[in-house]
Amino acid sequence: MSKAPRSWGHAVRPMNAKESAQDDAILAGPDEETIGSHVYHRHHWTHCRCRDGRSERPGACHERRAFAVSYSYITGRAGRASRSERFACRAHAEAFARKNSVPMPAEADR
Repeated sequence: MSKAPRSWGHAVRPMNAKESAQDDAILAGPDEETIGSHVYHRHHWTHCRCRDGRSERPGACHERRAFAVSYSYITGRAGRASRSERFACRAHAEAFARKNSVPMPAEADR
């Protein structure tokens, strides 16, 4: 007997104009910002963060993000449904689409 899938509703979409404009505004700003005792670098918000969501990790992707990938999934033993949407570069969005058998949008809005 196989397990029931724990995720569904996989989708890939280009970033919309508002999301792209937010990235452009961040890139136009200072290279880093200090909040409390932590220094944030602008590429952490505007580039693909595939690989455990930590772009500073060795081997992480640093490509400019262009797509949003999303899916729903079951959380924990209580069986609640959650939704995840993350931004990714073209290569990681294509890999997500291939893995989950969903169509890739024709072109990003950039």
